[in-house]
Amino acid sequence: MPESRAHPLRVVFVNHVAQCSGAEHSLLSLLRGLVSVGVEPFALAPLGPLSKRLEALGIPVIPLPSRRLRRTVNPLSLIAQLRWLRQVRDLVGEACRRVGASLVHANTLPAAVALAQRGPALLPLVWHCRDLLHPPQVLRWLGPRCAAVIAISRVVERTVREACPQARVRLIYNGLDPADLPLRRDRAAVRAEFGVGPETPVVISIGQLVPWKRHDLLLEAARRLAADLPGARWWMVGADLFGDNAAYACRLQQSAPATVTFTGYRGDAADLIRAADVLVHAATAEPLGRVILEAMLLGTPCVAPAAGGIPELLEGGVSGWLVEPGSAEALAQGALRLLQDAPLRAGLAAAAQARVRERFSAERTAVETLALYRQVVAGGEDAPGL
Repeated sequence: MPESRAHPLRVVFVNHVAQCSGAEHSLLSLLRGLVSVGVEPFALAPLGPLSKRLEALGIPVIPLPSRRLRRTVNPLSLIAQLRWLRQVRDLVGEACRRVGASLVHANTLPAAVALAQRGPALLPLVWHCRDLLHPPQVLRWLGPRCAAVIAISRVVERTVREACPQARVRLIYNGLDPADLPLRRDRAAVRAEFGVGPETPVVISIGQLVPWKRHDLLLEAARRLAADLPGARWWMVGADLFGDNAAYACRLQQSAPATVTFTGYRGDAADLIRAADVLVHAATAEPLGRVILEAMLLGTPCVAPAAGGIPELLEGGVSGWLVEPGSAEALAQGALRLLQDAPLRAGLAAAAQARVRERFSAERTAVETLALYRQVVAGGEDAPGL
């Protein structure tokens, strides 16, 4: 049931980076859904691509200072990072009082850590845990300080509970709506940009150029696929978004076979997914896999490892092609199988689209998140059912 217009549920959302990666795109999807059920959101984020997207949705944005937190033994750096954490907490507290918010929702770990620091009382904190790679000691410290933790997959939920059994964790999958993936060009136009004909087999992979996305496996799979299907082309979409892996990104591009094209970051990634025949994903520590959800909704069949949260999205042989984790050969053979079998591709794509609409819709995510908010507001840290 939507919130009353006379008494809207006001929620302050906090994100510590300005760029839009998977966590931020998922936040935007969630906010569209929450607005539709009557939640009144406000946001704090550094000025940049994310703040512009938020403002385009009509969501007021209060600027945050931008900072990337890193492990360091440099005392000056530590002091600067602690000062940033305190500054974020103070800004959020002031914003909550000003807008009359009911709770605060941290979309990233650094935002949650900032808000969980000691100081004047803040509103109940909901942390959206979107990663598998958080240090256990951080989870043990942070979990009890949150009124609720949203886990985006069962494997994330299990990771949080194992590190911090007393954490109040709720599984809420990310959801997608067609409005999240605007399409601007047709398949032929995209392929023409890359000099590819309508019958050329095309594989696409999308992800930040960071080591855990396992581009090393993707490049080896591309080499093996080229040996069996020389005419196939492979688009690698993504960039070193935060500037932390420049050397890694350079090595990837220097070692890529001729059949691979690195496209960099693409704002029209949805168009590229729809223009490709198969999406191949290699990460074995994927907490869920937003790009897989996007491909499922767009009707592009996926080959991915049976690891992390991916098997929660794809049913092997039904709505996707699951392969042995960490195997370039398995990825290559999976891609080859799908490229050579058009009926199989069509069947997987149709089942995947139906699965997204049934189980991973933006509407469902918004409704479940609103129910959690109501419990937190009604019962604070003792909210039932968490």
